[in-house]
Amino acid sequence: MLQIGETKQEKATVKTQATEGGSWVSADVTTRTTTTWESSNKSVATVTPTGGLVKAESKGKTTITATWKSGVYTLTDSATITVGEDPPTDPDPSVECTDPSPGETMN
Repeated sequence: MLQIGETKQEKATVKTQATEGGSWVSADVTTRTTTTWESSNKSVATVTPTGGLVKAESKGKTTITATWKSGVYTLTDSATITVGEDPPTDPDPSVECTDPSPGETMN
C-alpha cells in the first residue's frame, strides 16, 4: 500500500526466446520507448507514461497497466495499487511487549 504523496517504481520485464529452440532471455523494458504505462484512475495514482514511476495522489485503488509492443507482438500486464489516507503510525515506544507463558491467552 502506498500513502498519499509516496512514489513507487514499477518494473516491466519481457521474456523472449533468443533463437528458435534457444534459451529464454529476460529483458527489462521498463523505460524503453516500446513500453507505455497507464493508470486507470489518475485521481488515485499517476504513472509516468514512459517510465513506470507511480505517485499516490488520493485514497483509493487504481490499476497500473504496462503495454510493450515489438513488431506484431503486444504484451500487457497490470497491477492494482492501493493508496491509503494516512501514513502508518509507529508503535508507542513506551509500550513493552513480553512473551506469553505457556497456556496464557493474549488479548
